[in-house]
Amino acid sequence: MLYRDKEFAFISKFYFELKKGTMWYTIAENKKKEMVKSRALDLQEYYENLDY
Repeated sequence: MLYRDKEFAFISKFYFELKKGTMWYTIAENKKKEMVKSRALDLQEYYENLDY
């Protein structure tokens, strides 16, 4: 969670403050979504590979 929060803060700062234009808001939010999606898929794979 800490990594995600810091990464989200960086993405927001980079795309909302350094880049100009409304297009960058969509790109920033998509980057955040893809980051969460990737982690969720990793966790799903770990769960599927558990031996009970």
